[in-house]
Amino acid sequence: MKVLFNAPYDFLRLELEKLYPSLKFIYKDIWTREEFENQNLSGVDILIPNPGWNFILDTDVLKNFENLPSKLVISTPSTGLNHLSMDLEYEAVGLRKDPIELAKITASGEYTVLLALVTVRKFLYAISEIKEGRWRHNEELMRGSELSALNVGIVGFGRNGNLLARVLNAMGNKTIKYFDPYVKSHNDNLNIEKVNKLDDLDCELMVITCALERETRNLINRKILDRLSGKLKYIVNTSRGEIVHEHDMVSWLKVDKSRLFSADTLCGEVVGRQFESPLLDASIYDQVIVTPHVAGASNDSQTKAAIQAVKQGVEIFKAQL
Repeated sequence: MKVLFNAPYDFLRLELEKLYPSLKFIYKDIWTREEFENQNLSGVDILIPNPGWNFILDTDVLKNFENLPSKLVISTPSTGLNHLSMDLEYEAVGLRKDPIELAKITASGEYTVLLALVTVRKFLYAISEIKEGRWRHNEELMRGSELSALNVGIVGFGRNGNLLARVLNAMGNKTIKYFDPYVKSHNDNLNIEKVNKLDDLDCELMVITCALERETRNLINRKILDRLSGKLKYIVNTSRGEIVHEHDMVSWLKVDKSRLFSADTLCGEVVGRQFESPLLDASIYDQVIVTPHVAGASNDSQTKAAIQAVKQGVEIFKAQL
């Protein structure tokens, strides 16, 4: 069985080959459509795509290849599938088939906690002061909020939202709510309340961890922001950029300079247009933190994700025989 591995692989190659000695791996780190189209897909059974490449894999890309395998399985080492088109004629899956194994991949959840802390404690202000050769001259700029004292609203209560809630519980947060119409119940040991409408989150810190679906595109828009603006001060997004209406977010931030928005993802990144985001506008520079979609980028979690992607790819391919 031949596996074409296009995701970053240097740190996990030996582990993969140890676990799957019978598979023939071909490694090529791919980031652009041109790089992808310069490969040979002949004889490939399983494709492991790079979730971070800057194009969408669709039929227009694949039709340029001669001798495409008839039963190619595309198994991505990510839960999100927005780098893969829904019109693909091949089996394309993300890491959602095995929730027990998926729960062991914690990098994105940990990063969500980190970004929430960095935001509410105004950590980057403190870093910048040292770079400018100042100590506590501008303490008012660095005076943030205790994460444990905030009313927190979690949008999407999957793996990452659940990890965040457990950490908040351990820190002693008294008021945590979540909105997720797909989750019917939660662990009774968690001190958290489910709300049926996004408007009912009634929070000071909103953390977005839901999946990008048709229903969640532009879910966080000006209407919702205005309804929650009585308390809402901080927003963190570690999901997908398209869940936030970015122009609405910019206008909401400009109303009050104390409002802060942090994200590990921006609209358009899957087609290489992330730097066109209005959230990078200089007029709101001090209110926005953006990191380059690295929440899941840990040696541990990416290795676990790759192993799971290969495993489910093999299972699906065998099932097609």
